[in-house]
Parts: sequence; structure tokens; C-alpha cells
Amino acid sequence: MRKKIISKTYLRDVCAYQFRLYYDESNDFVVCAKKIEKVKSPFITSNGTVLMDNNYYIMEITPLNENYNIRVYFNDKKEIIEYYLDITNGNGIDEESKIPYYDDLYLDVIILNGEVFIADESELDKALCDGKITKAKYDLAHNTANKLLSEIKSKTNKYINLDYSIYLNF
Repeated sequence: MRKKIISKTYLRDVCAYQFRLYYDESNDFVVCAKKIEKVKSPFITSNGTVLMDNNYYIMEITPLNENYNIRVYFNDKKEIIEYYLDITNGNGIDEESKIPYYDDLYLDVIILNGEVFIADESELDKALCDGKITKAKYDLAHNTANKLLSEIKSKTNKYINLDYSIYLNF
């Protein structure tokens, strides 16, 4: 597992950015909104999707009582490009920095162009085979992914259904 501090991750080739944290303790989640001001070069996925460029946004929603972290990529018009859900062993607030983190469990759920799919299953399998995770954590990853797939299909995930516009006011 890899501990990921949300203010430091997924900023490949980003030269300048702003970020804001929103703590919603009554709902047990934290939102980190990032405005990418300048990149060395755009980040383009293997299927040609531009996820990061000048004036794009990334928002991470970290539910403190769930086993996933949601990253939402927006273009410069604040239109959603992609949802990327990391399945986690747990989420929390780093004691020293007071920034949210999650313990990545390798498996991911992606929503792109209305299609939903699971990614990095081979990484999860390898982590189990290499003894990096237990069978219980392996099962937790699959159970969490299946729960998310069901919530996405039924449109009942409260974090995916948030009004993101209130967090992207830079």
C-alpha cells in the first residue's frame, strides 16, 4: 500500500497551482480543490484524454469513513473530464500537515465518457502474490469496488452527487 497525501499527488509536470481545503466534519469528508495554473506540458492519457493543462482543475473528495478517494478532473471551463476512484485501505487526516491522505489499495474505478470500468486489477493481484497485502485487504478492495459500481449505476453515491461548483471558486 502507498500512503498518498492529497496535496502532493497527481501533479505531474505541474509548475504552479493553488489548492484549497474544505473540511466538512458533519458529513465526514474533506474536499481538496486544485487549480492548475501552469504545466510543463499537458498530461494526456493513452486514449488521448487531456487531464491536466493550464487552467484545469482537480478536485479530490476524501470520505473519512469509506474505503475510497475520488479524484475529479475538470477542464478550463470547469466541465468534468473524468472521475478516478482509488480504492483504499483507509483515509484520514495527516497529524503533522493536517492534510487528508489515503492508503492506496491498487484497485481503481474510472468513469470516463459515461463508461465505468475497473483498472489496475493486475496491480492488486501482484500485491497479493508479492505479500504486500493480505487476502482480507484484497477482498476489501474488490468488495469496495463492487459497492461503488452499484452506487454509480444507481446514481446514489453522495460524493459523486455533490455540487462541485461550490469548491471550484478560485
